[in-house]
Amino acid sequence: MNGLLRHDERAGWVHHYFRIAAVLFAVAAVVHLYQLLSGPGDRLFHAAFVGIDVVVAGLLLLLPGWLPHLFLLLAIEQVLHHGWQFAEAWKAGTFDVVSAAIIVFMPVTAVLLYIHRHRRLSGEAGKS
Repeated sequence: MNGLLRHDERAGWVHHYFRIAAVLFAVAAVVHLYQLLSGPGDRLFHAAFVGIDVVVAGLLLLLPGWLPHLFLLLAIEQVLHHGWQFAEAWKAGTFDVVSAAIIVFMPVTAVLLYIHRHRRLSGEAGKS
């Protein structure tokens, strides 16, 4: 036993996390679709993120080995974008809850994807 949970229990928890993350990305796609269809704003931006969010939601369910690399690029973009929005809101005297959540969620998810990939590759190497 390593830590409080056995390896298979930890792996199960991580898979549940990725499923929840996939649902969050699906919700984000719906939000971007609503913003695309309902109002002013950068329509190309919202259209792009409808597609990106749907694809990422699906990939989080499939967990291909290359996903951590792709997700890291998205995480960097999102932290920069939402970090800027958070800073602007903070200067204006407000707290941007959505940006704060994304600033935390994206790097945590990226790290968990790399850990999952490493464990999967270590497990496959041990079986050879």
